[in-house]
Amino acid sequence: MLGFDTVRELQKAIERERQSGAVILSTCTEGGGYFLPANETEIREFIRTLSNRAKNTRRSMESALDALDGMTGQMRL
Repeated sequence: MLGFDTVRELQKAIERERQSGAVILSTCTEGGGYFLPANETEIREFIRTLSNRAKNTRRSMESALDALDGMTGQMRL
């Protein structure tokens, strides 16, 4: 619909817009996609989703780092 040849091109364009200050939300529910917020509640939900995702990513990274430490016998600082 927007004329991008690939999903990656769209993602890069969204990232450029976000870096310039645009508030563009995204969701994986109800078919997923990018959208402009209609209200404060949508922004708050997006922030909550990103925060939860960041926490889960951090836990996964810590587990992998712990496993690597065990394999190499080195401890992280």
